[in-house]
Amino acid sequence: MMNKIILMGRLTRDPELRTTESGISRTTFSLAVQRKTKNEDGNYEVDFIDCVTWRDTADVIFKHFRKGSQICVEGSIRKDSFTDKDGNTKYNTYVLVDGFDFVGTQKETQSETQPSGNESILADEIELDDDSLPF
Repeated sequence: MMNKIILMGRLTRDPELRTTESGISRTTFSLAVQRKTKNEDGNYEVDFIDCVTWRDTADVIFKHFRKGSQICVEGSIRKDSFTDKDGNTKYNTYVLVDGFDFVGTQKETQSETQPSGNESILADEIELDDDSLPF
């Protein structure tokens, strides 16, 4: 059996970070994901997909992404149920995010984030002379 999903889209709002009583981070956000085909009016339709992530991934997404940020997420679809105050069963479907990638232009990423020292450095950001290269 397999339950795996990969989505690329833009955040529809700033991510929300909450911490459990035991100190575990949980971040929620919603992605706007454009469909590949146009509708009858010639416009692309968009799906709005709720996402949840935990622990270190939650902290990084909360720190580096804002409304409008482009992101690629990988995870699985989950469906939870709960009983509301009137005794009705309600369902919530979302993506449990296991991993993600930064996407978009370098300029977008730099304007949205402050480097923490853990991000990858692009080769065109480094000035090297030939003597410092290992090959």
